Amino acid sequence: MDPLDKGHFLAIESLGFTRGGQKILDGVSLRLAASSLGAIVGPSGSGKTTLLRLVAGFETPDTGRIMVGGLEQSSSRGVVPPEKRGIGVVFQEFALFPHLSVAHNIGYALYRKTDSEREARVAYLLELLGLEGLGHRFPHEISGGQQQRVAIGRALAPHPSLLLLDEPFSQLDPELREELIHVLRRVLDETRITTLLVTHHQEDAYDLAQNLGVLHEGQLLQWGDPFELYHKPRNRFVADFVGKGVLIPARVVEAGTVQTEIGRFGCDVTWDVGSTCELLVRPDDLVHVDVPGGLNGRIVKKRFRGSLHLYTLRLESGREVLVEVPSHHNHRIGESIGIEVDMTHVNLYR
Repeated sequence: MDPLDKGHFLAIESLGFTRGGQKILDGVSLRLAASSLGAIVGPSGSGKTTLLRLVAGFETPDTGRIMVGGLEQSSSRGVVPPEKRGIGVVFQEFALFPHLSVAHNIGYALYRKTDSEREARVAYLLELLGLEGLGHRFPHEISGGQQQRVAIGRALAPHPSLLLLDEPFSQLDPELREELIHVLRRVLDETRITTLLVTHHQEDAYDLAQNLGVLHEGQLLQWGDPFELYHKPRNRFVADFVGKGVLIPARVVEAGTVQTEIGRFGCDVTWDVGSTCELLVRPDDLVHVDVPGGLNGRIVKKRFRGSLHLYTLRLESGREVLVEVPSHHNHRIGESIGIEVDMTHVNLYR
């Protein structure tokens, strides 16, 4: 299939990479539409940064190919050198030149431009990134969040066709990370540059990405809309890794129906009656009621999240589930509360 048939700008097909006899990536495939942002999440060592390095051209794949804008950039047959790919990369460590000012860091790759062209491009990016008035300063004279904006500006300066972001918020505290996400969203909306992000923080991916993927042990387990990955995870690992939730025992009691300790649910599985499986229960699948009723749980753990409490409830069977409750319902640990089930997506795993 032509990767541009449906507007795809980045196409990665069956990508494999081995280092030192260890398989780092195994058959990774994904499509990313032009002017959109895709995010890859996964545990440490899953191959996220290696995937970016392959797209950037810093490594050569053993199998598969990488297409950018319809042009083959990497395959086992050879690679286009990184400097000829037109790809911008923002590293986790910022990697700014300490002896250059903010303006000169941003304009570093514009050495082929005239002075007036370079100054105009740098001035535009300083304004776009909220760095007006800081162009004369050096990296050690600005904050960590501002340094990361400079790194983004330097990657954007030469008008790349694709932007790669490697854990760009990991060194920032939560407040600065939220601020930078807001800035980055505005920048990407204006520049319309296709972007691939890898991150440990799922919240960052939810805030920014139109497509989300889960990478585990070198395999891309699922790639799609973030809503789909949260509500319709394909397997146990994705279910456990994306968002919060617990798996509780279930049994097929008739065709298209399973029974659990929290209720009976319709489903689309075709397993034999009597088959056992597990049901994914997200915190938003349960609704808190103040007065204990038919289904109760005792609070064994309580996490305050500002507008919400995340309660861990122990059911009569001893099994624990999670429920999110508006924070003005401020119950004590050890207290029993009622819950009702409001499950739209029934996800079962064997």
